[in-house]
This record gives sequence, structure tokens and C-alpha cells, in this order.
Amino acid sequence: MRWFPNLATAISFVALATAAAMLGDFLIGFPPLILFAASVVFSLMLGGRFGAAAAALLATLCTDYLFVPPRYHWTLDGVVLRLGLCYLATGAAAAIFTRRSSQLS
Repeated sequence: MRWFPNLATAISFVALATAAAMLGDFLIGFPPLILFAASVVFSLMLGGRFGAAAAALLATLCTDYLFVPPRYHWTLDGVVLRLGLCYLATGAAAAIFTRRSSQLS
């Protein structure tokens, strides 16, 4: 059960990013999907690598279902897979920078 707090952290941050992206979609007409990348970074900081990977997967699924046309359908096409790779790359870059900054201290 060591993984449960990390998964709960990922779910919390992705849910917060989803709510903010839906609000942005309503107010400005397009969802700010960069919030999902931020949720991956915050999940990495508080939930470790497993939390970041879970957040990237959840963010990809939320992006696909809620924001990529056709909305409210699972497509998992090339656009969604590229977004998922961007979320994973964001988490990997944050992990590298975090490790390097801790080595410099």
C-alpha cells in the first residue's frame, strides 16, 4: 500500500488541473492544457516517480476524453499520444533538474 498516497496525489493534482482547464475552456474558449503538465510536475515533487507517471497517464486520458475533438469519446489518436509524451517528457525533465539541483547543493 506504499503506492496509494502517490496515486492519491496524482489524482488530486490531475483533478485540479481538469477543473481549471474546464473553467478556462468556458471563460476563454480553449482549455489551457499546460495545466496538466504542471500537475505532472507537482505530482513528481510530492508523489515521486510513480506519482508523476500516474499523473501523466491520467492527464492523457482526461485530455483525450474532455478536450480533444470529438469530445466525450475515447480516440487515443496521434494527437493524444503526442500530448501524453509531452506530459511524460515534462515529468522526466523535472526529475532530471530536481536531481541535478540536489547534487549541486
